[in-house]
Amino acid sequence: MTPPKRPLPIGLILFSLFIVVPICELVILVWLTRVTSFPFTLGVILLSALAGATLVRLQGFAVIQKLRQKASQGAFPGDQILDGLMVLLAGGLMLTPGLLTDVVGFTMLIPASRRILREGLKRIFKGRVHVAVGGFPGGAGGGFGFRTENQPPRQENEDPSHLEDSESSGHFEKKTPFDRLKK
Repeated sequence: MTPPKRPLPIGLILFSLFIVVPICELVILVWLTRVTSFPFTLGVILLSALAGATLVRLQGFAVIQKLRQKASQGAFPGDQILDGLMVLLAGGLMLTPGLLTDVVGFTMLIPASRRILREGLKRIFKGRVHVAVGGFPGGAGGGFGFRTENQPPRQENEDPSHLEDSESSGHFEKKTPFDRLKK
């Protein structure tokens, strides 16, 4: 029996993002400046930021249009939400000076590669994140919440005594845990 996969420690991930990646970016930019010239390197950085901002805007509008279309059909736009998050992340990467972050950002802006990334993310998080639609304990109204794989699933037939249907107004009234003690 193989041991379960352990996720990377968050400290290692943060160290990579905030220390290793900027050092690599700096080394590449210094190398490019030595091979070409400083004005050329600066032009590449500015051109990639401008091109990235334009592509982020175009792809963002396309994602929003698909999201609205999916929502108007009454379907949950999960793929479009992930696409929107990736376009937003790509925008941040494109505005960050550096060539590595630009390559990753451009990759996230191409719809075909974004689809591959989205399916990979769905495989990684499948079974780890569960979305529950409905009201929250202690409050009325809808919403959604997440639970991790360590939390037990919420039962469908749980007692919704914290919600009471108001016959006069036709909506749910907010009940607090203290209201149960009054009965």
